[in-house]
Amino acid sequence: MTEILEEFPRGGGVLGDSDGTRLDERSSCFQPTQGTPNSYSRMTAVEEVPSWLNDGFLQDILREFLDDPVITVIQSSVKDAVAKGENFISKLYKVAVEFKRQERRIPKELPREDTKSSDQSAFSSRTVTPFILMMEDLCEQGFKMAERRKGLDLEHCLVVMRALGRFHASSFVVQEEDPLLAEFYKDNSVTEDATVPLLEGLLSFSLKAMTSAVESWPDVGVTYASKLRARGETIMADLKKLMKPDGNPFNVLIHGDLWVNNMMFKYDEVTGGVQEIKFIDFQLTRYTSPALDLHYFIQTSPSEEVSVAHTDELLKEYHKELSMSMELLGRGDKVISFQDLLDEYERKYLYCFFAIVIILPMVLSDPSDGFDLEMSLQKEDSTTKLDNDMAKNETLMKALKRILPILVTKGVI
Repeated sequence: MTEILEEFPRGGGVLGDSDGTRLDERSSCFQPTQGTPNSYSRMTAVEEVPSWLNDGFLQDILREFLDDPVITVIQSSVKDAVAKGENFISKLYKVAVEFKRQERRIPKELPREDTKSSDQSAFSSRTVTPFILMMEDLCEQGFKMAERRKGLDLEHCLVVMRALGRFHASSFVVQEEDPLLAEFYKDNSVTEDATVPLLEGLLSFSLKAMTSAVESWPDVGVTYASKLRARGETIMADLKKLMKPDGNPFNVLIHGDLWVNNMMFKYDEVTGGVQEIKFIDFQLTRYTSPALDLHYFIQTSPSEEVSVAHTDELLKEYHKELSMSMELLGRGDKVISFQDLLDEYERKYLYCFFAIVIILPMVLSDPSDGFDLEMSLQKEDSTTKLDNDMAKNETLMKALKRILPILVTKGVI
């Protein structure tokens, strides 16, 4: 028997687990052949690895994914995929697997899309707890995450806008050909009753800390703090209405969580320029206005310089790519005009409040503070700590001093 050691895929996978996350039923799913993940014995390679994440579980995945029933796992290793303080709600692990098989086979290629979204999963579970999704490790292909605290420069932001335009155009055509897709994604984590308490908790927790930090500003602090508190009383109900698709004829499948930590970039080895982008983490995907993705990204991820001077350029680049893609897909007559896009962007301005209150503080937080959003929700003294962290975060305070007057002008607060 010839032993051939291969990588899965290309050196490992990124695996996450969370409770209650919905997965597109169109995704490739299968169940382990030896029972649910909870039935496997604990691995010893990493001290705190979940009991279900072991060689037997990984072996079942490999056999199914590579269509080879005799694959045997030799060894595996597990480590955290992201550093503490990056504030992902799901737990992410990086898994490397060494295995043998009787004969060399060409692995099934993971489907790829021109929109450059992330590769599809090798394994996913919908009927077991915790919810599990295993995906290809894009780091092995040369993709990297950007430094979130610096903010993305104009080059990176333009690449994001082009990819988003292609993604939205593709989704428009797909849902037009299959209306059930829009029906399936018409609800989302903010409009579903099961997850409303979690998001209300996140919003309330962060808003209290932000309000306290802003209140300490001289002259205008008390005024802005009062407006933030008042908006907080009705924000969840207003957001639920805002996120549902309305009479706008140009609704698309949005990413839903489009910030700097949910995208990876590949760079040209010679010039250092951005060569490719992939979006990741589609757990908040829903069918609604494209303006929500635009607000979410523009309010959280560009550098301060880009946010101040280039927002119009980003919107124009998005619309240009959207229009070109719609034309290529034979739907040029259905594309929204640039003026209509601007009007929709203005009409959905409330959504940036959600992104600014929950996401922006995480984007600009200092990893050395070790702040863990999920754990902090369970501790009574965490709001005070977050108050202090926000107040002393000069970058965040500078951003809020620019953004809050705009929100007042737009009638958001």
